[in-house]
Amino acid sequence: MCMMQFDNGVSTSLIDQSCSAEMARQIHRHKLLTYYLGLLFPEDIDPSEFQSVLDLGCGPGAWVQDVAFSYSDLCVIGVESCPTTVSYAHCLTHVQKRDNASYEVMDLQQPLDFTDESFEFVQARFLLTVLPAEHWPALLTDSLRILRPGGIMRLMEMEWPSTTSEAVQRIGELVQQALQKAGCSTQAYPSMQARQVALLHEAGFSQIQRRTYEIPLTAGWIGLHPLMGLLRTTLYLMEPTLLKWHITTPREWQALLERMENDACSEAFSGTMQIADSWGQKDFTSQAGEISYVRSTMPS
Repeated sequence: MCMMQFDNGVSTSLIDQSCSAEMARQIHRHKLLTYYLGLLFPEDIDPSEFQSVLDLGCGPGAWVQDVAFSYSDLCVIGVESCPTTVSYAHCLTHVQKRDNASYEVMDLQQPLDFTDESFEFVQARFLLTVLPAEHWPALLTDSLRILRPGGIMRLMEMEWPSTTSEAVQRIGELVQQALQKAGCSTQAYPSMQARQVALLHEAGFSQIQRRTYEIPLTAGWIGLHPLMGLLRTTLYLMEPTLLKWHITTPREWQALLERMENDACSEAFSGTMQIADSWGQKDFTSQAGEISYVRSTMPS
């Protein structure tokens, strides 16, 4: 099993990263978000001018492979702490003949094993349930080190869905308790995006930009079923940890999942899922803290 550990031996990951179902979930999540939002790179960023890009916590390499395919002259590197996942990513890349993509096993809680000013773009996506909050400042400071002047650091996370379902709300509360126990909680900030902006600013990035993408979760929308399916799989994979840590009981958990399913099938069901996307620039001629904000809403 590939799960980061506290000093006392308690896992900091809510999901076993080496599980084949988790690798499939990460690939499915990437494909869904790319299909609905087209988020390989932030808006207004032209990757054709880059030479090398880095994906921190790349998982099975879905983003790395798509970027390597779309930009054949670009060197795309993914790093991941789980050797099993990296081996899987290598196999996929070999089958798809992505010669410009590569992977390395690397612990994100340790200094990044790259020389200074190696990349034009570094990103950390969907690491909330994996990397404890105390390690984020060091990771971003090290990312600043390996970026070339003018390079971009990007952070992206999914907010918990806001819906009319009380079951979804209660499940979110339980997941937040688990994140708190794992040291990954973001409750000190009013929102995920506020946390991203603060981290980028404190690490020394300038020209910080942020966008919030709102995905509708309304009855009858074509994307509701696949997105709720993604949420269902995520909760299924979190279940062993939540039960082991006594966050919930088997009876309560199963009842909540059933209620969530029933609520999602109701014509009265509605809600939104937000994607927080923030990035900053390594540019020592600019004043840190210049922040722009755009909210993008998908059509329902």
